[in-house]
Amino acid sequence: ARIKAAATPVDGDGWVSTQEALSAYILLTIGKAALPPTSQGRAVAAFILDARKALGFRSDDIIGSGLVFLRVGFSGLLQMSLQEVAGTLHELSKSNLSQEAVRNRWRLVAGAANIGLEFDVMRDAYPTKYDICLFLNNQSKRELPDFGQEASGGAAESVLSNAGPTLVLPTRGGVEVLLDPSTLKAARSASARLAALEALRREIPVQGAAIVKASCVPGAVGSAGAGGA
Repeated sequence: ARIKAAATPVDGDGWVSTQEALSAYILLTIGKAALPPTSQGRAVAAFILDARKALGFRSDDIIGSGLVFLRVGFSGLLQMSLQEVAGTLHELSKSNLSQEAVRNRWRLVAGAANIGLEFDVMRDAYPTKYDICLFLNNQSKRELPDFGQEASGGAAESVLSNAGPTLVLPTRGGVEVLLDPSTLKAARSASARLAALEALRREIPVQGAAIVKASCVPGAVGSAGAGGA
């Protein structure tokens, strides 16, 4: 809630989604910590999206290949405020991540699969020209299972997962962000990567006490969780 409140612009729609606000915060914070001042600030936010709604399925229908990869991009990251980055993502998402865009992308991948070219289409979904890229798999609205009072453990409070690239999961009081190493590619050294991770924790907008958890392991994989993010 704190990040979204700080990222919401006063003009335009006057609203951004939690995903847009969080993406803006990660891109801007890592960008300012890792990119040189002379950088063009070419930023890309890519997302793994559920195609079921766009295809006319119910949210609980089982579909074997119901995901699509879509992205938005812009330049000038280092000269922008958090509100400007979030507002830019919001406006670009109206077309780039629309239900029509999701549906068209799914149909392209499905059609390519019929002629054995699905991996070529999937490779095309990955950006190539950028200074910083966030590839987000947002699972923050997923409800953790409750095994009941009589079962061992009861309600789940955390998740272990090999999903990615950058994974967002629910946690008590907020969300936990598991950063993919590619997100920190702009940082050219181990110390720069650690500084970027530290900035993610330090720069969270404060309204009362913040709940923050973070870790960093070899290979620059890190996690940072913020209460009320």
